[in-house]
Amino acid sequence: MKKQDEVSLDRAQGGFAPVRLLLITAVSILLGETAIMVLLPSLQLSRQAGQLLDGVVLTGLTFPVVYFCLFRPMSLSLAARRQAEASLQKAHGELERRVEERTAALAEANVVLEREVKERKDAEQALQQRVLLAALAADVGAALGRKGPLREALQRCAEAMVSHLGVAFARIWTFNPARRCLELQASAGLYTHLDGPHSRVPLGSLKIGWIAQERKPLLTNVVLGDPRVNDQDWAKREGMVAFAGYPLVVEDRLAGVVAMFSRQTIDPMVFESLAAVADQLAQGIELKQAEDRVRAQANLLDLARDAIVVRDLEDRIEFWNQGAERLYGWTVEEALGNEVTSLLVKDPAAFRAAKQQVVASGAWSGELRQFAKDRREVIVNSRWTLLRDDQGRPHSVLVINTDITEKKKIEAQFLRTQRLESIGQLAGGIAHDLNNILAPVMMVAPLLREQLTHPESRSLLDTLEASAKRGADIVRQILTFSRGVSTDKVPVQSRHVFKEITNLIRETFPRALTVQTLVPADLWLVEGDVTQLHQVLMNLCVNARDAMPQGGLLTLAAENVRLDDASARRIPNAKFGPYVLWRVADTGTGIPPEIIDRIFDPFFTTKEVGKGTGLGLSTVLGIVRGHSGCLQVESQPGQGTQFSLYLPALEAPEPNPIKRPAPPPPGRGELILVVDDEESVRTATGKLLEKHGYRVLSAAGGTQAVELFQQHQAEMGAVLTDLMMPQMDGVALVRVLRRLEPRVKVLATSGLAVDPLLSAVREAGVSVFLRKPCDAFTLLEKVRTVLDAGPSTVA
Repeated sequence: MKKQDEVSLDRAQGGFAPVRLLLITAVSILLGETAIMVLLPSLQLSRQAGQLLDGVVLTGLTFPVVYFCLFRPMSLSLAARRQAEASLQKAHGELERRVEERTAALAEANVVLEREVKERKDAEQALQQRVLLAALAADVGAALGRKGPLREALQRCAEAMVSHLGVAFARIWTFNPARRCLELQASAGLYTHLDGPHSRVPLGSLKIGWIAQERKPLLTNVVLGDPRVNDQDWAKREGMVAFAGYPLVVEDRLAGVVAMFSRQTIDPMVFESLAAVADQLAQGIELKQAEDRVRAQANLLDLARDAIVVRDLEDRIEFWNQGAERLYGWTVEEALGNEVTSLLVKDPAAFRAAKQQVVASGAWSGELRQFAKDRREVIVNSRWTLLRDDQGRPHSVLVINTDITEKKKIEAQFLRTQRLESIGQLAGGIAHDLNNILAPVMMVAPLLREQLTHPESRSLLDTLEASAKRGADIVRQILTFSRGVSTDKVPVQSRHVFKEITNLIRETFPRALTVQTLVPADLWLVEGDVTQLHQVLMNLCVNARDAMPQGGLLTLAAENVRLDDASARRIPNAKFGPYVLWRVADTGTGIPPEIIDRIFDPFFTTKEVGKGTGLGLSTVLGIVRGHSGCLQVESQPGQGTQFSLYLPALEAPEPNPIKRPAPPPPGRGELILVVDDEESVRTATGKLLEKHGYRVLSAAGGTQAVELFQQHQAEMGAVLTDLMMPQMDGVALVRVLRRLEPRVKVLATSGLAVDPLLSAVREAGVSVFLRKPCDAFTLLEKVRTVLDAGPSTVA
């Protein structure tokens, strides 16, 4: 309708177009005038009639044109304009109505849009806060879940709060129930120090203590003027606006407090949302503290010397402390998950029996022999306890093993020591008897030499006498090691020691073993006990033999060496100076590196039971040190071993062979009382003395000797008595004789030269002490000395 009105209006307006109107009028006049000009001549009208006709025609032609072209379009145009105005007025009213309606709708929509925009902004802000708190919670969770000390984890949590919340600084305290106070563990942002007045806050003190005591959160966005903020000057100076704090509580157990200051207000919704982070912190603190307690307990378990092992019912290892690492050599990583039977068990039958008992009764204890990683034997005192779950079902076994290997070794050493002590006591008696057996041989030999003229017979007698002396040396050696008998040290030529040992081992060692001796002729002398040095060399040779069961090369070498300061520092216990170096080397199995430091320990041996006492090398070391020497060992498994002994040299020229002095002057008929419970000794001694000009009385014991002494006291020259006799021993006899005759001259003999006996001899006033067995020359010399001089002395 609106469009039609607009079209009519356009048509009406078209009649009023000036150009169009003029054209129509001009054309009409032109046509009329043309027609009159053509018709008038033919009508022959007068001039007036022509003018009238021209006027009528012109008017007749002009009026319709003006009416139809001007007035009628104008009337139609006015009518159309009025109709158009009415339509426009109506359309305007409708338009205004519609505008008003649209305006109202738009106003209502704007209100809705504003509300939606606000809601969207609030939602975006809430989402940002949720994202921020989620990121904070994630960082806090990651910090608490990371391995490490609690303080480091809380420090990372405090840093995360400062970073995500934009606060000035944040701090975390943990609760110490023993001291009833909060201890500062972490501080990030403006302040990072952990000392100061807030490092320890008692419950109820300051706002932190109030939060902890009341277990209520606290938020204020008006720090200035808040009475709970003590230092108002500080807050104003630093521009602090807000404070927020949360108690950290787990199931009504206070774990700590988290608090922060901010230079901007803290949204209450953010504050409320921090409750989840606070719970996360509280649980993390409690979990970390529990882990720390477990770790501390584990450290205590690791500090324990005992091996503590937990294994399941299938014998798989679930726990393995450092004590177990030290005892067995297996690390935690190597042990966990493995079966204990494959790692430790040496005696499966004993293990099964113990397992059956612990399952049946819940506990077992006893000794077990086990293997270590290096396959050495470990003896443990083992205590087993069956562990059960909450329903009472067994699930694992707790094992505590105490290493008693050394204790067992000490017990074995003690038993060996007792046995050796018993052997020593027995050896003393045997030595006494052996000396009594050897004494006649050594005294009779010189008597027989005078009667034998055939060289071969004399050679056999020399062999007999040398064997008797060697036997006497062996007896003395037994006493030296079993009873601690003191020995004399004299200049020794190592060449002779090497020669004797070489001859002995070539006769006694297996033929598959080759012996090589490298000893120069110009060796220096050493000061030592010949018997002990023989023992050192023999022990080393025996060890070398045992290391070469299939044969090999045994090398004995000696040389002169002079150690300077640098060389002496490389050798344990060595000093600069001259030494005679002994070397004993073999091509045997060698010594494993893991035991080379233990080979000199008493009773340590790698030989089978019954094939070694473990005393050989410890004896060698003791003798070498007793001679102020030092010892080194070098060994390569599978290639052999070399022992190097450094003995201090005298550096003096080897003395010429000592010529035996002439026999002492013979007796002049002096009366000698020989007292000994051994008839063979009395007889040999008596014959020797009589052969050399003495008169002899013999007594088999102390009582008989006293009787003979009393009978012949006036003519008695000297008394030669054994000290070890039944009933009345030699010391008691000397004391009785001293009471009868204080000036009596006494020579005492014994196969035991121990210190207590020597002290008793001196106290009794014995003139001379002779060790059995002594040779004839020594006996005659001492008898002559006592008779001529008489002063009491000990030889």
